[in-house]
Amino acid sequence: MTDWHNQNALPRKISSAPRHSATWTFILHCHRLRPQLQFASPSMRIQRMNSAREQEQNELLHEAVRFYAKEEYSQALRIYRQLADSGHSESQVFLGWMLAEGMGVEASHEDAAKWFRRAALLGSAKGAFYMGRLLAREAKYADAVLWYQRSAADGYPPSQFRLGVSYLMGEGVQKDFSLACRHLEAAKANGHLFARRELAILDIRGERGVARRFLGIIEFLLVLLYGIGVAFSNSYSDDLKG
Repeated sequence: MTDWHNQNALPRKISSAPRHSATWTFILHCHRLRPQLQFASPSMRIQRMNSAREQEQNELLHEAVRFYAKEEYSQALRIYRQLADSGHSESQVFLGWMLAEGMGVEASHEDAAKWFRRAALLGSAKGAFYMGRLLAREAKYADAVLWYQRSAADGYPPSQFRLGVSYLMGEGVQKDFSLACRHLEAAKANGHLFARRELAILDIRGERGVARRFLGIIEFLLVLLYGIGVAFSNSYSDDLKG
């Protein structure tokens, strides 16, 4: 029988402990962390999958842009449709626009509306704007205003501009000069050139006060010069949409 009170035996028992304490500490630590590691692993896999998906989408977008630039519209349309089917809202909007304009395919407002609406329901302010523009082309102004309002609520300048014009002209809504100017000013604050031009014209006519006529002329000339620059640098800029 071991004599635990024997001073000669005690060092052997104690000296053997440090050799294993680090190992056991590591094992216990891993055991405690195992649920956390198992929980984090699916999240990391999802992140990797999302990253790979985004990379694939970007490659397809670049390919579609190249086809469009070469005026191979049917090939560009094919890729945009593939991306649109996968839920890519920007591609849904561009696909809708190509369908509305008959780019690479026979024009179809019905098919275009389907994609604009789908993009808008995914939260695309641009999709809601184009849905409104499509309806306005069909003289469905009241319905168009509803889509402009939805898009303008997200701060999209072209929709803010179209709302201003709608209230100014009484298209789909009762004429309201004050509300028209409010929406035009909001679009102007967001850099929309057509809104700046419209407000400048109102000032030149003296509709916002005779004192603003001179300022309106200066503003109109500035918009004209700036607009030429934007048109040359980026003809697809949202600042030129209306």
